[in-house]
This record gives sequence, structure tokens and C-alpha cells, in this order.
Amino acid sequence: ADDLTDWVLLPGKPSTTMSAVAAVAIVPFVITVGRDTQTSIYKSDCTTPVPTNVATVTEGAKKAHTALSQEFEATVNFDLNNLPGSGMYTDLPDSEGGKIDVCIRVDLMLNAADNGIDLDGNGALDEGNISVAFKEYNLSILFSWLEDFSTPTPVDAVLKVLTEEDTQNESAVVDMDLQACHCDETKECVTQDVSQNSYLDVCISFGSNAYDDAVFDELIEFTVTQGDIS
Repeated sequence: ADDLTDWVLLPGKPSTTMSAVAAVAIVPFVITVGRDTQTSIYKSDCTTPVPTNVATVTEGAKKAHTALSQEFEATVNFDLNNLPGSGMYTDLPDSEGGKIDVCIRVDLMLNAADNGIDLDGNGALDEGNISVAFKEYNLSILFSWLEDFSTPTPVDAVLKVLTEEDTQNESAVVDMDLQACHCDETKECVTQDVSQNSYLDVCISFGSNAYDDAVFDELIEFTVTQGDIS
């Protein structure tokens, strides 16, 4: 029951160039305005970190896209000298080309103290920025060794948005009090009995420890207990 996963992150068409010693992939992203992000890279399993001598990623400055969105570029630099044996490079069947696979992960970051987050429940707000949701994308770079890479040459790249079967879109567990009551059409709590065959309206709200902009995403379980009938 939160709004932490209610954020738009759309990858654009990647552009990739390759030289004799390096490959550079640039992936544009459009994200909901006002969101802080952190971009990182993993091997294609999206869990194994990539050694910095093999590849690095930098996140460009965010720029206005529309009134409700902003855009930024994630630039991945590969060192071709260190790719062999890294588990990220595969020879294509004809041996005239190769494929580089990498997973790009973008995390939604929130300042814990500013948003009233206390993950361990000890009564003290957490410090610094924490990741509360993330999305992952697999990038495959296909190229031919027959190309002249003496100067940077454009090569093909395919960005795959991982499905829920492939990966996880997770959010942090943030404890907040919930309140529920029998309410009327004005959303005011009431105490009168419910007549047979009539609707039972229930209003649910956050307690005083809710963080800013919290909204309900999904109601997992709802239990109604009936009292004694006289």
C-alpha cells in the first residue's frame, strides 16, 4: 500500500558504437518528474556485479521531457580487452561476430528521513538515500568482427524489457499503520448497524506515521468479523 512503484520508467532506443578497444552503449530513459534514480549494471542474470575493469555505467543529468516527466541517458562503457572470459561476451555461430550482454538496473531512490522511513522499526528514521523500487533491462550488443573499428562504428543493439517472469520489481517494506471503519457515502466513519441485503461500505486510511504521497496499490486481504446476533 504505497506509491513507490507508481513511477514511469520508459527505455528508449539504444545507440551503440564500437572502436578497436571499447564499446559504448547509450540508453535514454524517460521517468516521472521529481524522481531520484541510481543506475547500475550487472551481468545478464541481473544479479552478478560487473567488474569495473570490464564495464562501467554513468547516469547523465536529468532534463525536462514533458510537464510530468524528465529524461536522462545511461552510458555503458565496455573494455573489449577485458571482455573475454568475463561471462558477458559470446561468439556468434559463424565466428565472424560477437554479442555482449549486460543488465541495466535503474533504482528509485528516496531520502529515508525526508519520507519518514524506519525500516527496522526502532523508532529512529533511517539516514541517507535508500532504494525502494527498481526495474531491470537486458541489453544485447551484436557486431561483426569484419567491420573496421579503427574509428568508432555504429553497431546493432537490442534492449529487452524484462518481464515479471524474468526478474523482480521490488519495493522496500515500509511499515505504516492502517485504519479501517464502516463509513457512509461521505466517507465518514459511522457506527450504525448494517441492514440485511444492504451494502457494507468500508473506508481505509493511513495512520499518522504514513510518509508523504503514500497511496494504496493493492488490498491483499480483508476480514470482517460478525459480532453476536441477539
